[in-house]
Amino acid sequence: MHLYVALQQTVLLIIPHGTSLEVRVPEQATVMSQESLPAGKQARLVSDGSDVKPINWQVIIAIVIAALLINSAVAFEAIRSYGEVAQKRTVSQETDTALLSLLAAVQNAESGRRGFLLTRDEAYLEPYQASIEQQDRALRILDDLIPVGGQRRPHLQVLRELVLAKRTEIDQTISLARKGQMNEALALMRAENGDRLMSEIRDRIRAIEERGLQTLSRLTDELGRTDAKALLTLALSLLFSLVLVLAFAWLLRRFHTENRQHTLRLEAANNELEDKVIARTAELNSFSKELERSNRELQDFAYVASHDLQEPLRKIRAFGDRLAVKYGDALAGTGSDYIRRMQAAAERMASLIDALLTYSRVSTTTQEFEAVELETVVRDVLEDLEVRINERNAVVVHEALPAVFGVPVQLRQLMQNLIGNALKFVEPDTVPHVTITAMGSYLEDGETPAVELRVKDNGIGIDEVFIDRIFAPFQRLHQRGIYEGTGIGLAICRRIAERHGGSIELESKPGEGATFIVTLPAVAPEKDFTVAEPGSPDEAANALATDAEGAKG
Repeated sequence: MHLYVALQQTVLLIIPHGTSLEVRVPEQATVMSQESLPAGKQARLVSDGSDVKPINWQVIIAIVIAALLINSAVAFEAIRSYGEVAQKRTVSQETDTALLSLLAAVQNAESGRRGFLLTRDEAYLEPYQASIEQQDRALRILDDLIPVGGQRRPHLQVLRELVLAKRTEIDQTISLARKGQMNEALALMRAENGDRLMSEIRDRIRAIEERGLQTLSRLTDELGRTDAKALLTLALSLLFSLVLVLAFAWLLRRFHTENRQHTLRLEAANNELEDKVIARTAELNSFSKELERSNRELQDFAYVASHDLQEPLRKIRAFGDRLAVKYGDALAGTGSDYIRRMQAAAERMASLIDALLTYSRVSTTTQEFEAVELETVVRDVLEDLEVRINERNAVVVHEALPAVFGVPVQLRQLMQNLIGNALKFVEPDTVPHVTITAMGSYLEDGETPAVELRVKDNGIGIDEVFIDRIFAPFQRLHQRGIYEGTGIGLAICRRIAERHGGSIELESKPGEGATFIVTLPAVAPEKDFTVAEPGSPDEAANALATDAEGAKG
């Protein structure tokens, strides 16, 4: 009973005081129906459980298991105690039986000797021989049953010596009788020593039996108490288990009730959220259509604006050429300078329109992404820039470049802008030196394999405060007379890199050159890059390009 109480207190100590118990609503109850949502739209409502009473089923199950283990341990202890007492009682009874068997064997030996001496018939010695074996067997049993160090062990040792002495005395008598010395044999049998040994054997057996009876009485009482204790323990265990099962059933019922109520609330909230998602999706679709309409209008406006700009621009250049040819000699120096400035401004306007069209075409092209060998792209760009490279005696070095995943035309434009800038923004007395390298990397998601391309030059460099500015359209850090250009080349590079899912960065300091770092997706990327839809309007851009080419001509 004390063990039962101790185990229960131990379990209560294991469970921390004030342990938080909480109800967890199944995940299925928090997911709203997706069937009624538009394609590609999903919604989920996650409840914080603040309106549900906390119940931690793990703690409850742990308590149930612990209680069952306690009951099992208590029952096992009761059974073990009962079995131990019963075993001791059995040993005591077996000891008494062995003592009686030993006494009977000694008496049989004495009877066999007397019969032999009276009749001289060897048949009377057969019980004697059988009693010898019976004595040895009884002594072995007693030696096993009576523990060493017990109160009856010394009596057993004396009893063994007395039995062996009695056996020796009987053997001597039988030996004398077989030799014909009957008088001596009878005298030995009638001697007091034989009766004394028999009397002492009985006394020792009686002493052992008395102590055994005391032990048996004590074990019988203890067995009764153990039996009553086991029954009480079993009854308490069953009662506790019944209370525990009823409490668990009540908690389970309460959980299911609250869970059902909570599920209903979640379903209502999910339905409301679903309606909001549907409404929001409709708004997004409407906004997307409005954006598409606005883009078409912008494309139309670009076409019209560029056409309207190109037409007067062509007339300005045509009439300027006529003035220069027809009246060039008649005009004074100032008049000729005016015509030259007018022609230069028209040429610059044509270049700006052409650059603007190129910039807009980056995001509207419908060309498919494919594997592009950067080695081939760089070689083609260097052939296009061969004249400028030879004029400046420039040195362009590049290692073996890998393949990337992109649009060939745009990647060639990207490399031409970067290498062209490296050749252009160099001090007049400095020989341009351009180095192109590549290494493995990842895109911004950290998972898609990419190629990190570096274009390093020994040019004039850029102050760090202007690095973000140079990637904006029509941003120039130098006067037009010092370095030619439209100021949109790097903006085109950034748009190309971003359209390919990559990025472009710049590391530079004034007077120390610049290093452009371009990250592009490697071949066979894991990520599916979005390209312009086949139906995107591109006619305006093509028309503008055609007009720009005509204006330049």
